[in-house]
Amino acid sequence: MYPTTHWQSQTTIKSNQSEILITRELQKEENNTLKPDKITKHVTGGKIRGYLSPNDSSVAIYKGIPYAAPPVGENRWRAPQDVKAWSGVKETREYGFSCMQKINKEDYTNYPEYMVSDKVSEDCLTLNIWTNSKTGMKANMPVVFYIHGGGWVGGGSDIEIIDGEHLASQDVIFVSVNYRLGVFGWFASSDLVEEDPENSSGNYGLMDVVKGLEWVNDNISAFGGDPNNVTIMGAPLERIW
Repeated sequence: MYPTTHWQSQTTIKSNQSEILITRELQKEENNTLKPDKITKHVTGGKIRGYLSPNDSSVAIYKGIPYAAPPVGENRWRAPQDVKAWSGVKETREYGFSCMQKINKEDYTNYPEYMVSDKVSEDCLTLNIWTNSKTGMKANMPVVFYIHGGGWVGGGSDIEIIDGEHLASQDVIFVSVNYRLGVFGWFASSDLVEEDPENSSGNYGLMDVVKGLEWVNDNISAFGGDPNNVTIMGAPLERIW
């Protein structure tokens, strides 16, 4: 039999070891839990707050980030203008509106995964970001910039099949973008040429995409991305990009 004092010493050691193990586990849990200030980012226009994926807490998601001013009123059929600043923190938990288009659900009977939501508007110049939530440890991640399909008259970045969660979990930032479609994106006329400072008209959808890329160049480092390592991808109909 050990003396009582020795037994007490052994018990204390075991107790201390248990406390150390519990402390380490708590520290691991704390490291795996993203603090609110870590998903708040300052971008062109103001502050935004995203959220952690419910499927993978290592992925932070930001949806519906405005990258240009709404192309309405005097901004209709003009090159995209700089985004308007906002006050406070903008919650980015939901997709922005898809750009104006005619939605015929029968066209998507065989391809339901490409079906956009019924949320359409001229105020549609937003983008979405999936990134690794531990951006401090994953700096200068490569970036994928995805342009949705739809033949320049339909589609949007909120469709089910465009989801960057898997790439983000593999330390690749995924960005999807909306751009003007149909007559709002490609209309050209001599009257618009006379009104335009650059004496041109048409290709507004293409200019939107370029504006989105400029936004990425200016802001993606805040999400841990490398602005000098951006790969442009898209659906088959957009190969011309």
